[in-house]
Amino acid sequence: MQSFTFQRYQVPLQPAFCITAHRAQGMTMDRVIVDLSHCSGSESPYVMVSRTRSLQGLKILRPFAFNTIKKNLSEDLRKEFARLKRSESETEMRRSTVLDYVHSVLEHSSCASERNEQSNIRGVSKKRSRVDSIRNEASVAKRPRISDRV
Repeated sequence: MQSFTFQRYQVPLQPAFCITAHRAQGMTMDRVIVDLSHCSGSESPYVMVSRTRSLQGLKILRPFAFNTIKKNLSEDLRKEFARLKRSESETEMRRSTVLDYVHSVLEHSSCASERNEQSNIRGVSKKRSRVDSIRNEASVAKRPRISDRV
């Protein structure tokens, strides 16, 4: 029978975990190791790199091509931006149409109210002149005549 001797070497490991860039959003960590060589999109590299508190806590796992982190917007994102731009234009057109309508209504109502005010003023002035004449007549009637005083 043969005997074997085994020798074991222990490597000091520290438990760690791996998370996606999406999961890391909003987190702040002391130390981060990122792999930028397989990034997708233009937002992902920023999210990965910006999770650490300082540059000393950031380690990049392997070299990466600069064009990996500088990508054009995805087709979906370009379509969404185009949709938002169209929506903005349509909203602005509706807004200007509504504002034009409101201005025309206000102008029409202000013209009508001015006409009403002018006719009211004329009517009031006619009423006032009539009231004044009645008062004058009444005061003249109540005044004692010189012949009555003596």
